[in-house]
Amino acid sequence: MAEATSAVDRTQACRELAQAHAESGRFPEAIAALQAALAVDPRDRDALEMLGAALARTDDLAGALAAFQQALDCGGGEARRSFIHVQMAEVLLRQGDAEACARQLELADSVPCEDAEARRQAGLLWTRVACARGEAGGHAGAAAALRRAAAGRDPEALEMLGASLARAGDLPGAAAAFQEALDLGGERSFFLRVQLAEVFLRQGDAQACARQLEFAASRPSEDAEARAQAKRCWTRLASALGEAGDHAGAAAALRQALDLAGEDMETLMMLGSAGRQAGDLGAAAAAFTRALGCGCGLPLHYIRVQLAELALETGDPAAAEGHLRAAARLPGRSLGEHLGAKRLCEGLGLHDLAAREFEKSLELFAKEDVPAKFEDLRDLINSFYRVGQDRSARKGLDLLLRELPLDELFLRNKVLNRAEFMDRRTTLDSKPLKLLISLTRQCNLGCIMCYDKYLGPWKIPAGTLAEIEALFPYLEYIQWRGGEVFLFEGFAELFDKAAAYPRLCQDLVTNGLLIDRAWARRLVQAGAKVSLSIDGITPAAYEHVRRGARFETLLGCLAELKEARKEPGLAHPRFETLMNFVVLRSNYREVESLPEFAAEHDLRYVQTVRGDTGVFPDSDPHKREDVGDDPEVVAYLRERLPAVRKKAQSLGVVFRSFFPDAGCPSEDQEPAAPAAAAAAPGHAYCRAPWDSLFVFLSGTVKPHCLCDVPVGNAGESSLASLWNSPGMREYRHRSSERRIQGFCSARCQSRPPHEAGDLAL
Repeated sequence: MAEATSAVDRTQACRELAQAHAESGRFPEAIAALQAALAVDPRDRDALEMLGAALARTDDLAGALAAFQQALDCGGGEARRSFIHVQMAEVLLRQGDAEACARQLELADSVPCEDAEARRQAGLLWTRVACARGEAGGHAGAAAALRRAAAGRDPEALEMLGASLARAGDLPGAAAAFQEALDLGGERSFFLRVQLAEVFLRQGDAQACARQLEFAASRPSEDAEARAQAKRCWTRLASALGEAGDHAGAAAALRQALDLAGEDMETLMMLGSAGRQAGDLGAAAAAFTRALGCGCGLPLHYIRVQLAELALETGDPAAAEGHLRAAARLPGRSLGEHLGAKRLCEGLGLHDLAAREFEKSLELFAKEDVPAKFEDLRDLINSFYRVGQDRSARKGLDLLLRELPLDELFLRNKVLNRAEFMDRRTTLDSKPLKLLISLTRQCNLGCIMCYDKYLGPWKIPAGTLAEIEALFPYLEYIQWRGGEVFLFEGFAELFDKAAAYPRLCQDLVTNGLLIDRAWARRLVQAGAKVSLSIDGITPAAYEHVRRGARFETLLGCLAELKEARKEPGLAHPRFETLMNFVVLRSNYREVESLPEFAAEHDLRYVQTVRGDTGVFPDSDPHKREDVGDDPEVVAYLRERLPAVRKKAQSLGVVFRSFFPDAGCPSEDQEPAAPAAAAAAPGHAYCRAPWDSLFVFLSGTVKPHCLCDVPVGNAGESSLASLWNSPGMREYRHRSSERRIQGFCSARCQSRPPHEAGDLAL
């Protein structure tokens, strides 16, 4: 008994000595004392635990783990076992084994422990495990570790948990963790509010985001980084509000950002844009003006252009000129900026400044890494071509082809087509951009000026129709003609297939009498152009010319189109209606009332053309309907058309007349100079042979409806073969050399239907 007591005393004395050495930092001496204690009692758990701690302090991590494991093997109270697991976890983490550390911490958590210090240390270790996992990219594992750490309701651990969950995409979990940390209080509340706001913004809850940022602003932080993060969050909130159309809210958020962390050029520019979109032009101008004082460099050109636009919108052209002159002395960031400034200068008649902005566009264009959108490059290429800088225009086309994705069929084909046009190629790899297709001779009327009554029935071959459908992805325009297009079997399906391509504009030439409510909605929604043949605006005149029609039916169809156009959310912005009026002896006096009729029925365009019944056989009773050179008709039109045009303009109707004999040319004609002069020297005469095919009734094919010489027949050859047929190649060759006599109509020789002076990219 005495020996046992003596052994206990010796081990206790050794432990006490070791404790004294450890407290003085003499860990080798502490280790020696503990080894002496263990020589007396190898299963002294307290000595083993102390030995593990001392070895860890001397970086003998393997020895420390062995000592801790021996202490665990000795058994004992659960509280100490939990603490030993925590100490082992710390050693393992120092060895770089975060997962082994986590296993020891899980064992510690499985043992009930009332020791607050042990729980605190375990929480800190879980946090370090989370950091290690996060650095390795294991955000979900990091979040799991932080949940363990946060079990002790430690604000720091909860904040780290929220950040980890946010990175892992668990936004509800992140919000809950940040909110719990906020509930515990502390000095980090500002930063926690900002992080919670960012989570709400990622969830799409702009209002909740704003509330948290406002809470944060009510207790501002002295931490500059915290304020900077809050400012960034306000800015991102502003962007989200702007994208949602709440420009006033975006401006308010940007003002909060500026109040929080001071003014900077980028935020002020955003505020100016938001104010402008919200309609607060004064605030927008003030923001851009403040931005001018925030620095120097490339954004200054953009700011000056914005201020010029605002000045014009507020009716101050002198201020606009001042800003544009200042902008002209500054470099810009993109082609779009300089081209926008160029357009403003041209609008104000500041041609010297416009030329300078264009020159700066050229300088940017010469750089390979120039930032440019498709629209900017397109505008620049068109400008190059118009002023005869063909080499630059051609370079731009190559750049576009290089940048456009391979699956962008429409744009790649159009750019390639324009490149082939500039190269004057006669055999093309590109496909047509425009088709004018006659579907059928079948009609529901017997109009007195229509020559088709002397011809037999016809409809487009099925093979040709299949080729047309295959071209839909590449086309920008297709006109459907008849006969009457709505009588063509399968036209609804054909129309819907074409409507699936949003860049393809469909133009229907129709008498309109078969347009019901369903068709009206379909046409309006697809953004079609509806060219209505209306040759009388009184029942008597209309029903005389259009035999078999009822004027009342026409008015009902026009009403359906008008109502469909008014239906909220239905109308495509491209939708428009056009009225074609064939002038005959029996209706020419109705021309002067066309603008009122068009305005009443929502017809945007009116076009008058001369009838051609003079080619009818003498036996036809309507042969004399052709006005020809009738002096009475010509005199009437010469006298009335100027007033008709003026009246149309006042009613918002575009009036076009093709009566050169009447001395009142169409508004889009330029009779003083032939159109060949519109193209720069060396340019081709007309684009039509490069971009269009017209299939007439009976299958005759030409580049355009006004061309004189057919290139083949769709009933005998495929469209693909006709596109590069000898006839089409001859048209291209002649247009390139401007030898058009005998191929192009007299009307084209006064003004080409497709101006070669513009690429129309």
